[in-house]
Amino acid sequence: MALPVIAAGLYRLLAGKMRGHPYAQAPVIFRDLIDMAATADVTEKELQVRFDRRAHLPIVLASADLDTPVEVLWWNGMRLRVTG
Repeated sequence: MALPVIAAGLYRLLAGKMRGHPYAQAPVIFRDLIDMAATADVTEKELQVRFDRRAHLPIVLASADLDTPVEVLWWNGMRLRVTG
């Protein structure tokens, strides 16, 4: 029961940061902001996820959270960087 509640909260957090999506329902958030083709490059210190071109990519790229490396504690200090 906890996982759907956590997932819904994370979707709301993501949608709140994206222009035009603050009141969108989960299927729209998934289609427009999450379900995108990407390429992942793994090095010793970083996992870089690079989105392919897409219609809603400018909305995602406008987020202040992208292109800023985030240290993931359970990856032994490895960082995650999402770019477009």
